[in-house]
Amino acid sequence: MLPQRPLVSVIIPSYNRKHCIEPALSSVLQQTYPNYELIVVDDASSDGTADWIAQTYPEVRLLRLSQNEGAAGARNQGMSLASGELIAFLDSDDQWLPNYLEAQIKTLQAHPEAVLAFCDCLEVKGNRKRRYIAKPKPTYPDLIEHLLLDDNFIITMSVVMVRSEALKQSGALNQTLRIVHDREWYLRLLHSGSFAYTPQCLVSRVLHASNLVDNHRQWSQEVLQLLDCFFVDARSQPYRDLEAGARCHALLRVDKLTRQMGRRDALFRMQMLVQAFGYSPKQTLRYLAQTWLEASKSWLRPLWKQLSR
Repeated sequence: MLPQRPLVSVIIPSYNRKHCIEPALSSVLQQTYPNYELIVVDDASSDGTADWIAQTYPEVRLLRLSQNEGAAGARNQGMSLASGELIAFLDSDDQWLPNYLEAQIKTLQAHPEAVLAFCDCLEVKGNRKRRYIAKPKPTYPDLIEHLLLDDNFIITMSVVMVRSEALKQSGALNQTLRIVHDREWYLRLLHSGSFAYTPQCLVSRVLHASNLVDNHRQWSQEVLQLLDCFFVDARSQPYRDLEAGARCHALLRVDKLTRQMGRRDALFRMQMLVQAFGYSPKQTLRYLAQTWLEASKSWLRPLWKQLSR
């Protein structure tokens, strides 16, 4: 009898994660839905991750890369091996609830027009936990405009399941982008079909100091490169009038993140603001006014309390 073809291919990219990958692997192997294959792509780890997985989890399909290709490259290598009709991704330090695959499959079955399903996640940072609700804002006419003019509502690929058929039209992840390759890929996927939201919290996402998104300088460069990729595509023609606003928003977002993280990099922030002003003076001035109001409230509130005594 021929072995049953898996409906889902689960891809876990890993680089020097021997110390923390076991919970991720266990969360996949404990899924209530059984018809899947698990592919771990070891991105040229130097800590013995691949050997440990081979010895401890012989049921895992292990791909060893000879040189480090980054998260996008590792995921692409995994997708090239995948045999499932659906592909799910899990970061090596995140975990799924036992019904993750079952719930995401049901969402795609209920929405045959959708090429991708996504869900909520629980963000874990030390002892702090909070639910991140991934549902897009209803103020935008479509998800492409949302991704261009606002933040990426899908904050981790650990909450994503995609139809492998859609990859033929969208292509692989852009390996020149180390941080925002997921967002650029979603924009291409949306040319092929819609996304479906699973309104359940099914993933635990671990936040730590090595998260790449904390590199704001690289993030600022890549998000503009992402927009270059999008607007050079002929399919982006209906969104050309949003280009200046999208670039301005991206730069202002970098400034805000830099400020919130307490980074005292005045020159870098000034560069972001000057570039943003060049794209949209009105949008930049509105942002600066709002920033000033927020800052003034922070120091006026304690002053008012002192005067009210």
